[in-house]
Amino acid sequence: MTKHTPGPWVVNTDDPTCHAIGSEDYGRIALLHDPLAEELQRADQHEADARLMAAAPDLLEAAEEAARWWGNQESLDSAPWIYAIREAIARAKGEDK
Repeated sequence: MTKHTPGPWVVNTDDPTCHAIGSEDYGRIALLHDPLAEELQRADQHEADARLMAAAPDLLEAAEEAARWWGNQESLDSAPWIYAIREAIARAKGEDK
C-alpha cells in the first residue's frame, strides 16, 4: 500500500458547500462537495467532516506513538483501548483486510 500524503493538511472553508483538503507541499488531497449543504443545513457538519479528514495524519501519528508507548507497558497490554488503537491504525493503513 502506498503511504499517505504527509501532513500537515489544511481545510479551505471559504465555501460552505465545497471544502478542499490539501497540503502546502503536495496540493489538493481531497474535495468535499455538497451543493445542498447550506440548503439542507449541513454546512457545519460538512466543515466538521473536512476538518476531521485534515487531522487524519496527525491523529495517525499520535495513535502510533500511543501504541508504541502503551504497548510496551505490560500492565496495559491487554487493555481494550490498546486493541482499539491498534485496530484503528491498521484500518488507516489498509492492513485490516
